[in-house]
Amino acid sequence: MERIPVVHVHGRIGQLPWQKNRGEYQRAYTPRLDSHVVMKAAEWIRIPGTESPPDQQHHRAAAELYQAERIVFLGFGYHPDNLRTLKVPEVLQQGCPQTKDGTRYVCGTAYGLKEAERHLATTRLQGTTELLPAEYDCLEVLRQSPRLTD
Repeated sequence: MERIPVVHVHGRIGQLPWQKNRGEYQRAYTPRLDSHVVMKAAEWIRIPGTESPPDQQHHRAAAELYQAERIVFLGFGYHPDNLRTLKVPEVLQQGCPQTKDGTRYVCGTAYGLKEAERHLATTRLQGTTELLPAEYDCLEVLRQSPRLTD
């Protein structure tokens, strides 16, 4: 997992015990929930639309997108604010500096999206991303996408 950069632009509810602790709240993967867990997790969540301009995580995400040969959007949603903040269409229309021909593979989940919603997402992405079948959840995408592991 350390080889695959995962950027949580809206924060996360803590690192798992096996992850390197970077001063962030750490908790086991468990259904246990009490007020302490909720309060600690809330400190690390950033709510879209309530923040100042893009922060370090947003810039890191855009840089990772630009460098990546393969990109998979899992549970992303394709909201215009997120696309704009991360500069997704602009970054993906540029050539990939890591490949000789500048190409990259980009796909994303569209779990449960109806045809009109898929069309809207495709329009927002300006044709840069293959939306996977609507019945594929995040796990199914990872199972069914050989281009991610070859």
